[in-house]
Amino acid sequence: MVKKKAVKAKTAVKAKAKTKGRRPAPSPKSVAAAKPVNKAHESALKIVATSLKAAETAKAKVSAAEAKAVAAKAKVAASVKAAAQKKTAAAKRAVVTARAAAQKARAVLAAERAKASQAEKAVKAAVSTAELHRKKEDAKNKAIAAFVAKWEKAYDRAAAKKARGTKKRRRVVRKKAA
Repeated sequence: MVKKKAVKAKTAVKAKAKTKGRRPAPSPKSVAAAKPVNKAHESALKIVATSLKAAETAKAKVSAAEAKAVAAKAKVAASVKAAAQKKTAAAKRAVVTARAAAQKARAVLAAERAKASQAEKAVKAAVSTAELHRKKEDAKNKAIAAFVAKWEKAYDRAAAKKARGTKKRRRVVRKKAA
């Protein structure tokens, strides 16, 4: 038992170390609201916006289906109670139809949940694509800035060297003339 606890503690420490350095992923809404950095990023942002709308409508449909499933379940319970009291053929038929309606409501709910999960996956994919384009543009700008800084340094050194070189030449020319 002691060994198991030690192993669990080690894995917990490793998991903490892994998650410590990572920043949380940006929310899809913040990504959709971001300013486009280039054409590819702009098109990716449009895809994020459309997939976000689709996911929101899917969530709304899921909540509506959940409400219908709860209502159907309540209807089944009420019809079962009525059938137990009345014990008529009509009451028994009402139980059967209520159960069928409840099963149908559960099937609709499952289908809507599946659609909602697919929509969420599409949103995640679109967000990652948009972030990829943004990060690529940021990296490109950093590389350009680094290159420009390096080039300016080299250019300034060359210009300074040239300026120093002309001063020395003038001194040499003056010494020869004297």
